[in-house]
Amino acid sequence: MNEKEKEEDAKLDPAVKAARYHGVIQERLYLIKQIVLKISDRKHFGEVCKLEKAFAKELPEHFHAEEELLFPVIELRGTPEQKALMARLRREHKELTAQARAIASIFMENIFPLAQDVVERVNRQLEDFAEAVTRHAQLEDAEMFPVFHRLREGAPRPSV
Repeated sequence: MNEKEKEEDAKLDPAVKAARYHGVIQERLYLIKQIVLKISDRKHFGEVCKLEKAFAKELPEHFHAEEELLFPVIELRGTPEQKALMARLRREHKELTAQARAIASIFMENIFPLAQDVVERVNRQLEDFAEAVTRHAQLEDAEMFPVFHRLREGAPRPSV
């Protein structure tokens, strides 16, 4: 990313940036699903390792940005139900971060070729992780982002 792109990115609404990253997440999960069954192949093993390391590094950064820039608006001005959603999303952030790190550690602890039991365990964990991340991103897209925009724009707080 060049300097001009970085400046433009910095000006973006934090919810728009988060939603864009959800697209990146979906692309990566799609790639993982396509190659995960071929994990016994050296090339695909390396690709999955690379993708999983990216998740283990980038997801906590993404979650931190959401929790610092988006969640406080809803936690301060939202309804009790909206605040409960923020608590749920924070829990999910911790769980998803732990899942990504656990999968990445499997790759760091095992060398190629993986034993069949490790391949099966990784495949199950990657599938569970992909489903959980997808559900989480869909929840944020459908419920959190619209609430954030309404509250940030000064819309009156709904009565309880």
